[in-house]
Amino acid sequence: MKLKKPITYYLLLIFITLQVIGSISVVIYWIVTGSHILNMTVMICYLLQIPFGTIGIWSLFIYNRHVLMIYAIVNVVLGLYASVICIYNGNRIETLDCRNRNAYDIQRVNYCERMELSLWSNISFISYSTLCIYLTVKYITVDLYYPVWIYPLNIKNNVTDIDKYMESLSNKSLRKKRKINI
Repeated sequence: MKLKKPITYYLLLIFITLQVIGSISVVIYWIVTGSHILNMTVMICYLLQIPFGTIGIWSLFIYNRHVLMIYAIVNVVLGLYASVICIYNGNRIETLDCRNRNAYDIQRVNYCERMELSLWSNISFISYSTLCIYLTVKYITVDLYYPVWIYPLNIKNNVTDIDKYMESLSNKSLRKKRKINI
């Protein structure tokens, strides 16, 4: 009997996959155009998202709640780091008065353009990470808490942590109904 997985599983799989692909494309863009276009502080977020996003996808396939929690915590830390960088870049843009810049100061014009590009790339990273964090927390707290839709992972031995969990739930319910004496 094939059980239907919750929609959060599929949404999370799609969003984490898009996050990893987007991070890889930003890193490739950063390498091709030159590292002077985006700040290294901005690129740290995207560089770290590639391995941890891959770990998040892997944890979805093996239904491992703890690894998925690590992915969510890393995403929160990266989001906070990106927020601090956004504040820094926004402050630099205001300090340099980039809106009323002198057209003859080429170095300041280039610096302002880099700061604006870094600011927008960080804002997009934060907004997308927030959505992934929300879906991860919902999946961990709601869908993995009631794992009735999950297949046995180890078919050869037919024993998994989820099987033990479901067995303990059935034993508790049988104890409450006084069908088992322990």
